[in-house]
Amino acid sequence: MWTKIRYGIVLFFCTGYSYAHYNLNQDWVDQIDSLKTQLKLLKMDTTKVHVYLELSYHFMGNNTQMAIDYADSALRLSSRLNYALGEAQANNRLGLAFELEKSHNRALEHVNLALTTHKKIKDWKWIALDLNVLGIIYRSEGKFHKSIDTYEQLLETIPEGEMTSIAGLAYSNMGMAYFDLKQEDSAQYYYEVALKILNQHNHKRETAFVLDNLATLSISQKDFDKAIEYLVQAIEINQKEGNFIELGNNYVHLVKVHIEAGDNQKALYFLDHASELSSKYQLAALMKEVLTYYKVVYVKMNNYEEAYEYSEKERMLSDSLLSQAQTIQIANLRKVHEFERLHDNLLESDQKVKMQQRMLYIFVTGAFLLLALIYLLLKFFRNKVKSNEALAQLNSEMMSQSEKLKKANEQIKKMNENLERLIGERTEELQKQNEKLIEYANFNAHEIRGPMARLSGLLNLSKNYPEGIEDKDFLNKVFEAIVELEQKVEEISRVFKEENPET
Repeated sequence: MWTKIRYGIVLFFCTGYSYAHYNLNQDWVDQIDSLKTQLKLLKMDTTKVHVYLELSYHFMGNNTQMAIDYADSALRLSSRLNYALGEAQANNRLGLAFELEKSHNRALEHVNLALTTHKKIKDWKWIALDLNVLGIIYRSEGKFHKSIDTYEQLLETIPEGEMTSIAGLAYSNMGMAYFDLKQEDSAQYYYEVALKILNQHNHKRETAFVLDNLATLSISQKDFDKAIEYLVQAIEINQKEGNFIELGNNYVHLVKVHIEAGDNQKALYFLDHASELSSKYQLAALMKEVLTYYKVVYVKMNNYEEAYEYSEKERMLSDSLLSQAQTIQIANLRKVHEFERLHDNLLESDQKVKMQQRMLYIFVTGAFLLLALIYLLLKFFRNKVKSNEALAQLNSEMMSQSEKLKKANEQIKKMNENLERLIGERTEELQKQNEKLIEYANFNAHEIRGPMARLSGLLNLSKNYPEGIEDKDFLNKVFEAIVELEQKVEEISRVFKEENPET
């Protein structure tokens, strides 16, 4: 009864497939168109690199070749810009895309380049993503133990509580490696750990991936009811998330369940849905797997004519894929050549622009220097004119002062001449006065000497006079000598005044 209910749920999801996927596809197309519009508007810078990477991510689950093309564009632009982080992330995307294309060597080459760069810049988040892709590649190559070691290294790289989606996928991928080693109990353990982590943090797409792995394990254990239960949950999530490749894998696994259960009609029913999905979204790998299962189912139904028809379709698809791969390779070579040509043209254009910028810089610098020189010359001439005007004024003032000094010198000269004349006259007068003084002195000496001698004699005589000086005759003589002396003095004074009226 429970099996029928589950089967009805699956049919319900498949019946609503066309309408649901039309809306999901439209949302996906809108997102792609939005990113392409941004791409046209952006310049050749790091922002454009990240838009290329975003487009690569969106195409990764639906069109691997487009994912490769956009990742390659991001890589080339990053290389041109010397943008190491962009190159590393583009190499990671290319590694995952080439692994989806089963090109293990190219995938390994790109992932190792990405891992080396991310280790240099110590970006542990991208180191974890690189290790995740590396583990997938090792598992695809059958190196299961090396794959498990890589995932353990990844889990050691992630800090606790960080990047839970990658941690969950790492546990899931370890479970797949153990499943490949036929250690189903270990596989079951790691699947359940992964499912618990992813459910706790609501990582829907990753949860659907783990549910599909659990379904594969249940099919191996012949627990078809459990497998259908897991696949129903995975289909519901992948329909909502628009994860077309994983949705196709879910349908293929439902086909396996019904082939193992011997229900070929139900197997054909789900093959039809998987075929429609692969045709609608051009999922060549899914279509090849679907054609293989058509052939298997019709063989089991003893319908060898249909089996042969699908066998031929499978062969034609393989040839077509091979031819398509060659065409894509040629197209890629053309793209490389075209990109290199464009790159050379861009470099040449950049050089021309740089040369023009350099010439413009030189011109602007020269013009600026010329203007500065003209300004300095104008300033110099203006200062010179001002200096000349100041000098002229100074010269004028100096000439005026010179005239004044000349006049003053003439006046001084005249004063000196007058002074010399006056000095000469005064000297002459002084000489005359000296001569008169000498004459006066000689006259005094001659005229006064007589009365003075007589007076001196009388005085000497008085000293030796025995009766004193009471003799009248003696006193008269003294008096006469004094009077004579006084007269001589007055006469001398009179004569001096007459000859020197200014004295």
